[in-house]
Parts: sequence; C-alpha cells; structure tokens
Amino acid sequence: MRKAGAVVASALLAGLLTLTLIFFIQDAQRSSVMPSLLQNLTRTEAEQFVSELGLDHSLPQRWVGFMSRSVRLDFGLSFSSGGSVRSAIASSAWPSLLLLATGILFATGLARLSSIAALKKPWGRFDKTLTSAALGTGATPFHFLATVAFVWFVVGLFWFPVGGYSGDQTATGLAHLMDVANHLFLPALCLGLVLWGMYHVWFRTLALDALTASGRKPESLKGRRKAARESWVPFVRLVLMSLGYAVVGLFLVESLFSFRGIGHLFFASIDMADMPTLFGIAVVVCVPLAMISAVARVFEPGCKADC
Repeated sequence: MRKAGAVVASALLAGLLTLTLIFFIQDAQRSSVMPSLLQNLTRTEAEQFVSELGLDHSLPQRWVGFMSRSVRLDFGLSFSSGGSVRSAIASSAWPSLLLLATGILFATGLARLSSIAALKKPWGRFDKTLTSAALGTGATPFHFLATVAFVWFVVGLFWFPVGGYSGDQTATGLAHLMDVANHLFLPALCLGLVLWGMYHVWFRTLALDALTASGRKPESLKGRRKAARESWVPFVRLVLMSLGYAVVGLFLVESLFSFRGIGHLFFASIDMADMPTLFGIAVVVCVPLAMISAVARVFEPGCKADC
C-alpha cells in the first residue's frame, strides 16, 4: 500500500512540476510579445485583449487558470487552422501512438533475439561484432537514418509511398489495414533500428548479469532464454525511463516521412508560429512522459517508498 502511494505521489508530482514549467514558459512568451501586439490597438481594445488572455490577473490566478484548462485539455483555437487545438491533437494522436508502439515493439523483439544469440559465447567475435553494430546504430541520428531510407527506398526504388498515414481514404477493412501498413513500415523500421541499438546493449548486459548470477552455462539455449526472461522487468523499466528519447525520434521520423502524427503537427506549428498548438502538444506529450518516468523510477531495485 505504501508503495502504491509512492507511485501515485511521484506521478502526480512529476505531472504538476512539468505543467508548472510549461506555464512559466507560456507566460513569459506572452509577456514578451505583448508590447508589439498592443501598440496598434486602442486603449479599450488593448484592455479587452489583455483581459481575454488573462494577463490582467495575478501570477497565482493565471497559474490556476492554466492548470484548469490543461486538465480539461482546453488549449484554445489554432492560429493556423482556426479550429480547436484539442481536435487537431486528437486526430494526430492515433497515428503517432501506432508508429511509436510499432517501433518500440520491433526494437524490443529484435533486441531480445540478438542478445540471446550474442550471449552464446560472451565476449566472443560474434558478440563483439553485434554489440559494436548496436552501438553504432544506436548512435545514428534518427533524421540521418530516415533521410537515407527515404532517398533510397522511396525516391530511388519507389518501393514505398511518399508519406502520410494512409493513401486511399475510401479503403475499408483489410484494404485499409494493408494501406496503413504500407505507409507505416519504413518510418517504423527507421525508428526501431535506432532504438534497437540502445535496447540490445541494455538487454545483453542484463541477461549476462542474470547468467553470471545464476551460474548457468551460456552455451545452453534454455539457460540464455531463462536469463532473458529474468531481464524483462529491469529492461522495461529502462525503456519507460527513456521514452522521451523515443518520442524525439518519433517527431523527427514523422516530419521526414510526412507521417500525419503529433510530430508532423509540431513542426508544422513551428513553421506557422502557432503557439496554442505548440503549448497544447507540450502538455499532452511532456506531462505523460514525466509521469511515466517518475513511476519507472519508483520501481528501481532497492528504491523505497521515499525515493
């Protein structure tokens, strides 16, 4: 019960601190641009404009208002489309979640297989070669790998569509699933390969520690598989704590492949200086990431309820 309380408290505190940081950034941004916005308005118009933004209230009152709107996901209207920011984010969320989940699952499954194969002879030639390849792949920038894949497979060989989440808007059933999979494959592959490099190193290290602690022989496939199973909990914890890195890669991959997710919306909003959408994305992305990282931190080995 005490552990559950620590998990809830850590998640709520992380979310509160993240929201507060976003509030101060937004408040500073509004205050900095306000003089230039008000110089061409009459006094009555300026007072009305300041009142609509809530800048005539005290800082604590503005903070409470921001928290209330964030909980309701009320981010106002988009500067670029004129529609609701919440609707724009909601329509982009599913493609991003699908791409992120596919990339992480692909990287995790490949890391498990490659780690089990590499540990047949720890520190042998194959293990060193595979680990070196993983380190090199994990250090490759997402946008570089995605650019190479796009130029090679899309522009050069025409194997995959140029971009988007789906091409045929009228397709249904299996045809729609195949269309989405065709658009999803290359972005998910680029995201997953970079993550695999990091995940392989983690999984191999954890599985090797489990093998050493249990005294099992690495030559035994059954022993390596059992060591891999024992590594799942600490491995998942590391994946959750590094989820922010995966989301950064997601944004870059979406932008390069014009995949209509939150990352694509984020960079489009930067081009249009659409501040309501940018701050809305910051809330719906950063707050959950902070809460997930806080929960994963509580479940570290040896971490007590007060850590």
